[in-house]
Amino acid sequence: MPADYKVHIPDFLHEILVLPKAQVRKADYHIATLLPLQKICISVHNFHRLSKFQVLCNCRINNIADIGRNADNPDLQPTTPQDDIGFNIFSESEIREIVKAQRIAEKAFFHILGFIKPGLTEKQVRLELEYFMLSNGADDLSFETIAISGVKTSMPHGVPGDNVIKDGDFVTMDYGALVNGYHSDMTRTVAVGHVSDEQKKVYDTVLSVLHNGISGVDADKAARDIITAAGYGSNFGHGTGHGVGVEIHEATYLSPKSKDTLVTGNVVTDEPGIYLPGKFGVRIEDMALITDSGYELLTRCPKELIVL
Repeated sequence: MPADYKVHIPDFLHEILVLPKAQVRKADYHIATLLPLQKICISVHNFHRLSKFQVLCNCRINNIADIGRNADNPDLQPTTPQDDIGFNIFSESEIREIVKAQRIAEKAFFHILGFIKPGLTEKQVRLELEYFMLSNGADDLSFETIAISGVKTSMPHGVPGDNVIKDGDFVTMDYGALVNGYHSDMTRTVAVGHVSDEQKKVYDTVLSVLHNGISGVDADKAARDIITAAGYGSNFGHGTGHGVGVEIHEATYLSPKSKDTLVTGNVVTDEPGIYLPGKFGVRIEDMALITDSGYELLTRCPKELIVL
């Protein structure tokens, strides 16, 4: 289990709040928002991921002890964007929590394969995914579930609606579970009934990027080169991945503009996609742990095209 932190707010709650490690950022955000002028004392236990608190409070802590947070405290210094760099480096115990969340999401995927059929709405698929995760160990959802079909799959972040799933549709599901404050994130695109030659070509192109793996600082370029070579370069408009863990989007971005370097202990997504306006889209997303020797996939779920 993650270490706990004790957050003491004098003259307000008159008590000690014991928070799971992963929740201290969110808790202090609310404290800082509601009580910007009050002194906040942080008692730290095994606080090896100090950067999360520093960035949240927009300060750098020089003396790890019970620190009073106020405008005149000399122990607090402004941060810079570079303080985000250590955000996405996880310990073994933290990785276990992320994996727990991912295994719940994977169980939901296998469940939903037996649920999806023509005539259901996108909302029904979304609700079934969410209900399954919350009924099987998830504390909450990682984010608002995406479950879209047909033409809407050409929108990377389409919103589930009353659209009815039809034979020949792709169905894209982007979702995750939250466990003990840690997020999972996965995307799978499945077909209903049958696929056209064009749908299969696009799917196989995206799949080939995943099979190529994650290649250090050039991860985004490597993915983009494969998709461009297949003739779909202009149809891949988002980054290849991002850090994930305590937040659903953390520092360590895989994108054309990112200067982040992957280091051991990073957990990142690998989520190439191709989106053909007015037709359909395909996105497949795994999570990976960066290791000394390369990377380890944390997602253990089939990626090959599934036709229901």
